[in-house]
Amino acid sequence: MFKSIGRFLRTLLTAVIGVCLLLLVLSLLPRRMFIAPGPCDIGYERLHVVNHGYHTGIVVKRGTPNFEWLDSLNAPARYSTFEIGWGDRDFYMAGGQDVRLGILALLTPTDAVMHVVGVPDGDPAEVFSSSQVREVAVCRSKLADLSDFMRGSFTRNGGTTTVPLDKGLYGGWSAFYPAEGAYSLIYTCNSWTAEALDIAGLGAPIWGGSAQSVMFHLP
Repeated sequence: MFKSIGRFLRTLLTAVIGVCLLLLVLSLLPRRMFIAPGPCDIGYERLHVVNHGYHTGIVVKRGTPNFEWLDSLNAPARYSTFEIGWGDRDFYMAGGQDVRLGILALLTPTDAVMHVVGVPDGDPAEVFSSSQVREVAVCRSKLADLSDFMRGSFTRNGGTTTVPLDKGLYGGWSAFYPAEGAYSLIYTCNSWTAEALDIAGLGAPIWGGSAQSVMFHLP
C-alpha cells in the first residue's frame, strides 16, 4: 500500500513539474513567432501597460477613437483616462490577498470581474510610480479590434450602460464590473492582457500566466 502511494506521489510530482515547465516555455514563446508585423500607414496611438507585480492592466483614454463606450461606465467626468483589468471575481474583489481564494481560482474555473480605475491627468508612469509602466504604440487600424475585445469583456445584459458591482481597490475612483469569461490557471488576469495586446498587434506570449511574461514580450 505504501509503495503504491509512493508511486502515485512521484507520478503526481512528475506531472506537476512537467506542466510547470511547459507553461514556462509557453510564457517565453511569442504568439506571432513566424508572423512579421504589417506596415502601419495611418499612424499610432499611445497606450500604457501597467505591471502591479502579479497583475497587469491596460491604460486607455476616453477620447481615443473607438473607445467612446467608456462613457457607459458612468465614471466621474473628471477622469479621461482609465486603467482596465480582468480577473477572478472573488479573489480580486477581496483585495487579491486571500491565499485560499487564490488557490481556488487557479484550480477551478471561476467567475470573472472587470476592474476599472480612473487615472488622473498626467504621465501614467508617475501616477503608478510603484509599478512598472510601459508605453506602447498601437496602429490606429488595430484600435477598433482592441476596443471591441475590451468592451466585449464587460457583461452588459443587453443594456448600453454597465452597472458597477462594487467599489474598486485603489485610486481616487475605481469600480468592479461583471465580466465575461472564466478565470483559471490556463486563462489568468494576465492572459486577458496578453490576448488584448495580441489583438492590438503587439508582442504577447502564448501563455500569459504571469505579469512578467506579458511585460517581457512588449516591444
